[in-house]
Amino acid sequence: MEWYSIAGLICLGLAILTVLIYGIVVTFFVVVRRPNIGYRYFLGELTRIAMPGLRLRIPYLHRIDLESTETRKTAIEIKESLYTQDGVLLTADFGIIWQIAHPAIHKGLKGNSLYYGKKFLDAKVNIESIIKEIIIDIARTGIHAYKYDDIKAHKKLIMNFIRYFIRYLANEEINENDNDDRSRLEMSEQQRMADAETDGVNAAERDQIRQIFLKTRVSMPSVIANKSLLEAAGIYTLRVTIDDLEPDPSVVRAHQDVEIAKAQVPAAEAKAQVALIEANAQAEVQRRVGAGEADRRSLLFKAEITGQAGLEAVRTENMQHRKAAGVGDWAIAAGELAGALADKVNGATKKKE
Repeated sequence: MEWYSIAGLICLGLAILTVLIYGIVVTFFVVVRRPNIGYRYFLGELTRIAMPGLRLRIPYLHRIDLESTETRKTAIEIKESLYTQDGVLLTADFGIIWQIAHPAIHKGLKGNSLYYGKKFLDAKVNIESIIKEIIIDIARTGIHAYKYDDIKAHKKLIMNFIRYFIRYLANEEINENDNDDRSRLEMSEQQRMADAETDGVNAAERDQIRQIFLKTRVSMPSVIANKSLLEAAGIYTLRVTIDDLEPDPSVVRAHQDVEIAKAQVPAAEAKAQVALIEANAQAEVQRRVGAGEADRRSLLFKAEITGQAGLEAVRTENMQHRKAAGVGDWAIAAGELAGALADKVNGATKKKE
């Protein structure tokens, strides 16, 4: 057999093998791209929605039907007021895109999500308002777990968590490449704590960051029932956006005034402390001046007393000498009078000088 005949047979065999493999894959597997494809089980014909991904399909048991869906988008901007734990009013802008499975032909049992989704549409229920209220309730619960100062300091981190929980609790289709994926958030938490350790953040601030993660997780069970409500209706929220949370301008100004007042308090305390120190110093100077004047007057008084005592001693000694010399009392008295007059004249002269 010629070589080209052998090559032809090999190529033919590979082609047949490829067709067989492709047939098996196509027969037994299906790629679900959007959650709007219904699996219809042949035995009992139970219909359900298939989530995105690679799904197994058994021939003659599973039948895949593309169901018609309705996709609606809310108004471009939904403004909602949310309160923080300490009562600060924040304004959030929401945008919501959602869809609900609406089977064109329905032969399944009545206890499945597609059936209820169709009933929602047939009843003309305002699904938009229901979805909006559920999602806003999740955001309201999450924001209320924090104080305004926490949101100012860690806004990006908190918003990432709230967006993730809205997606999870609102039964949203989560994109694997989305930055709000749960595993990435956990890695972000670990990295944030590692950075805090490296940057030398004190223990109190590290604990505050840790509490932010814990608070968001604790708030999750409080609204978990909303997810089952949406699932039961066959509703899938495709995308939820929340713009940056910002308070009313008057609230911002009020907080700025508070921060300015807080900054002014230490300065006022320092100024008062300086004034107190100066007052104490001035009082001490006055006390010392007064004490010095009193001491001066005391010394003068003591000197005057000492001088008078010395003068009397001299006069007494002179009288004794005169008596010993035979001088009479009248002569002594006349001498004392003359001495007193001389002292008086000398004192007057000194005052003039």
